[in-house]
Amino acid sequence: MFKKFRNILLLSLLGLASCSQGADEPIPATGTEGNDGMHSVELAVSRATLDEFATAGIDKYTIFIYKIERKGTTLFAEKEVTANNEKVTMEFSLGDNFQTFLVANASNITGKESLETVAIHLDPASSKQVWMSTPVRFASDKSTNTVSVTLRRIVSLIDFVPAETDAELAAQSDFDRVDLTFGNVATEYMVGAGAAVATTYTATTDAARGYKTSFYTFETSALDDATLAINYYKGGNVVNTSAGILETATKFAANNHYTVSVPLTSPSFIERPWSTLSCRANLPAAISVTKTAL
Repeated sequence: MFKKFRNILLLSLLGLASCSQGADEPIPATGTEGNDGMHSVELAVSRATLDEFATAGIDKYTIFIYKIERKGTTLFAEKEVTANNEKVTMEFSLGDNFQTFLVANASNITGKESLETVAIHLDPASSKQVWMSTPVRFASDKSTNTVSVTLRRIVSLIDFVPAETDAELAAQSDFDRVDLTFGNVATEYMVGAGAAVATTYTATTDAARGYKTSFYTFETSALDDATLAINYYKGGNVVNTSAGILETATKFAANNHYTVSVPLTSPSFIERPWSTLSCRANLPAAISVTKTAL
């Protein structure tokens, strides 16, 4: 009798232990944490942009994505993409807010850690034109599957040409080189602020190039009018300068081509009159700027 009771008690204790172990085991999840915590969003570049890329010879662009935090933004992803990719799918943390912009042909990009500090740089002397999209904000939730992005050319091309003819310049012997310092142009663009940073840029040209030169600048619509100062050289020495800082009365808008014409030998544009009368009476009395589409 006692043996039988002991066996029953032992079976009961084993049953209780089994139940206790079962209660501690985790309940199998219905999905993976990665699937539940992330959301796929497709970044779609407009077909018109890709067609313009093909014409301009652009073969790649870079995607920058910033996560919006309580205070400011932080870099979430940077991805270089070949220009034939019209759509790029990326994974984002579910329920967060982001901003993205795309850029092509920048010579350098600094301050990448936040949208507030990221800056696009160009090489004024390079033939590569910088393209960029306006930053687009989106939420990573089930209602957002596609974010459409359009890039545009954000630079202007500046051509400097003398007002004199080639024959008139070839006939003078007062100088053989000029340095042209343009003020209120821009080689840096702050993406978050949507504005260029004013700077100066000096281009050198000489008789072999007909005293002509070209360079690129970011749009300067929010800056003061561009200015110009000229140093004249002969045999490597400065022999004259412009009569102070010359005003162009021009701001450079993106996607435009500007031709800046200056009478280099006119007495009204130089500090000291040339010893030889190389100027012509029919030279214009002001800087001429013409604008065409780039």
